[in-house]
Amino acid sequence: MYFLYLLAAILPAVVLVLYAYKQDQFPEPPRIVFKTFLFGCGTVLAINLIIPVVDDYSKEYLRGETYLYFDSFIRAAFVEEFFKACVIIFYCTRKTAFDEPMDGVIYGIAASLGFAAYENIDYVLYADSAPSFDIALLRAFTAIPLHALCGVIMGFLISQSMFEKKYNYSKMSLSKYLQELENESIYILREVVAEFFNPVMLYSVGKDSSVMLRLAQKAFYPSKIPFPLLHVDTGYKFKEMYEFRDELVSKIGANLIIHRNEKAIEKGMHPAKFGVAKCCGALKTQALLDALSINKFDAAIGGARRDEEKSRAKERVFSFRDKFGQWNPKAQRPELWNNYNPIINEGESVRVFPLSSWTESDIWNYIKEEKIEIVPLYFAKKRKLVREGKNLIPLESNRQQKKNIEEVSSRFRSLGCMPCTGAVVSDADNIEGIVKEANSAIRSERETRIIDHGSNSMEDKKKEGYF
Repeated sequence: MYFLYLLAAILPAVVLVLYAYKQDQFPEPPRIVFKTFLFGCGTVLAINLIIPVVDDYSKEYLRGETYLYFDSFIRAAFVEEFFKACVIIFYCTRKTAFDEPMDGVIYGIAASLGFAAYENIDYVLYADSAPSFDIALLRAFTAIPLHALCGVIMGFLISQSMFEKKYNYSKMSLSKYLQELENESIYILREVVAEFFNPVMLYSVGKDSSVMLRLAQKAFYPSKIPFPLLHVDTGYKFKEMYEFRDELVSKIGANLIIHRNEKAIEKGMHPAKFGVAKCCGALKTQALLDALSINKFDAAIGGARRDEEKSRAKERVFSFRDKFGQWNPKAQRPELWNNYNPIINEGESVRVFPLSSWTESDIWNYIKEEKIEIVPLYFAKKRKLVREGKNLIPLESNRQQKKNIEEVSSRFRSLGCMPCTGAVVSDADNIEGIVKEANSAIRSERETRIIDHGSNSMEDKKKEGYF
C-alpha cells in the first residue's frame, strides 16, 4: 500500500517534467534532464542543513509579524529557490547542451519538480498521522504546479542573463518607419511558423537574406530560429559568399541545408556553354524544386521585394504554388487587412515574402541601423571587370574571353552567380556611402542580373518554379 502512496506523491511532478520536455522543439539530452531532476531532489538535504541555522537566528532576533514574514518568505521560499537555482547555475549552464534560452526553462522545471517530488513524499507519507491520498491530491493541484511555475520563471531569468549579450537585438533603436516595416515582417514570420508544418527560409547570402535572418532572430528571440536555412548552391557563387555563409551560420547556430543539382554540375552546366536560361533552369529552379520536394517543405520564405522587378510586384505575401511548384499570377489569393491564407493540399506549397513592402533603400537603412554584417562584395574597391555590353562581369567568372578588361572602383548591388552578376561603378566603400546611393537610386538593382533579361524573363522563370 505504501507503494501507491509513494506513487501518488511522485507521479504529478514526473508527469509535469515529461510534459514540459515534450514541448521543447529542440529537446535536451534526457540524461541531463534526469540528473537535474535528481539534483533537485538532493537540494532537500542541503536545505535541511541550513534550516536549523536559520531557525536559531529567527527565534533569537525576530518577533511577532516580522518572524512570520521571515518564516514564510526567507526560511522557506528563499532558501528553497536559492538551492534550486544553484543546480541550474552550477550544473546545467556548464553543459554544452545548454545552447538556447528555452533550455533554462526546461532545466528550471526539472530542478524545481525534483525538489517538489521529494517534498511531496514527506508531506504525503509523514505529515499526518497516516499516509493520505487527500494530501497527495491537494498538492498535485497546488504545490506541484507552483513549484513548476517558479522553475519556469527562474530558468527564464537565468537564460536571459546568459544569452542577453549574445542576442541583444531588442535594445536596438529604429526609426518609426523602419520599425513599422520590421513589425510587419516579424508578424509574417510568426504566421508562417504558426500555420505551416515544415517551413524553410531560403538563404542566398545576399543583403535581403541577411535582413531576413535578423528579423527571424528578433521574431523568435530568445529561442533559436525555428526553421532551417536552405542555400541552393549553383557552384558559381563568389568565394566571398561561401566564406561569409559558413562563418555566419556557425556564429548564430542555425541549421543550414545546402542543395546542388549535382547531375547538372557534372555535365558542366555553364551559361556560356548552355545559355543563361537553361543553366539557370537547371542549377537554380530545378535544384530549388528538388530541395523543397526532398525535404517536404510546405512553406519557403524568401527575400523577394515588390520593388525589384515587375513580376515581383504581382506577388502576394503568401504566394500559392501548385504541386509542381509553379506560380500562376491569376490564381493569387486576396490578402485583405493582412489576412493570409495558408490552406494548401498535399504536394502544394506557399512561397512567403516578408520583405514585400520593403525597398532597396529600406534594406540598406535597416542594415545600417541594426549594424548587420554583410558580404564585402557590396563595398566598393578596385576590381578587374570585363565589359559585356552594359554589364561589367567579374574577370574570374570564366564566362568571357578575357577581352575588354577594365579595372575600376566598383561594387555589387545584387549578388548571384559570378557569370551572370554585373558590378556597378561606385566609390561607396562604407555603409553610409551605400545608403546614400540607395536613397537616390531610380532603377532596380536587378538590372545588373543577366538572368532577368532576354527571352526567359523573370515571370517565365517564376511560372517554372523559380523564386
